[in-house]
Amino acid sequence: MSLINKNEPIKAALQNRLGINVSEILQFCAEKGKNGKDFLDIDSEIANKEFFLLKNTKVAFPRTSLTTNMEVLKQLFRKANTQFKRSLKFFDIENYVTENCEIILQQNILYKCLQKFEKNKNRVFKMLTRRKEMLYETLPYIDPRF
Repeated sequence: MSLINKNEPIKAALQNRLGINVSEILQFCAEKGKNGKDFLDIDSEIANKEFFLLKNTKVAFPRTSLTTNMEVLKQLFRKANTQFKRSLKFFDIENYVTENCEIILQQNILYKCLQKFEKNKNRVFKMLTRRKEMLYETLPYIDPRF
């Protein structure tokens, strides 16, 4: 049995939560952009509110602006996806099936949001293929009774 640093589960959970926060901002931008709505100042205030404190850590709370600009959306995607990949290093599918599947679903949502703004059909196809592959990788570990 390998020894796990006692802070490793906390760090992985924090990285997952940061990924979810950035993912939610991306989802919000995708939904507003899809409807052609403008962002309000209150929307930006809510997006940058620190919902939890990160005292005594070197982790900065992610700041962002709400936009439908593809470059900024790609940055949000990369920020969230990086946090999810880091948390997956701890929450492997062999030992943490539920957490791993939840993170995979969050990553899937990231691709779904980004593809709404992608104009290149080839890239959209690649995103859809990646989403399918990510989900199929989890199937052998999911209990069919549930």
